[in-house]
Amino acid sequence: MVTYFIAPFQPTPDPSTWEKLMRSSSLVIDVAQYRERLTAQWPHAEFHPNVGNEKLLWTLFEVEDDSLACRGIGTIQSNQQIVTFDSPYIDFFLWHRVMIPQEHKLWLFKDTSWNNLEIQSDTKCEEIAQFIKMR
Repeated sequence: MVTYFIAPFQPTPDPSTWEKLMRSSSLVIDVAQYRERLTAQWPHAEFHPNVGNEKLLWTLFEVEDDSLACRGIGTIQSNQQIVTFDSPYIDFFLWHRVMIPQEHKLWLFKDTSWNNLEIQSDTKCEEIAQFIKMR
């Protein structure tokens, strides 16, 4: 199963540089506000805060969309910058872009590849669908 990441930096093959890239971003996701907006969009969404161990806490959420027969589990990582999602749910990816102020660039990437797509306010469903099909 592929995990999708949305981060305020373009990923590099050297994960040791990610911490520096995260420090260069001022993005901090307000978890309470994110939860409120997520449950407004998907009323059946569930949140499970502070899942994990002492060193790595994250907020787990589940989204279900009956009209699309889509269900996914996501996390807001403890750095409050990176969101992960376990299914290729395009509507979620675009919704997340709307939730984050436009001053922050966002990149979508997979745990199986260094390919990435910058998600902008005008990114189309078709662009994300094409990216998802890439290996």
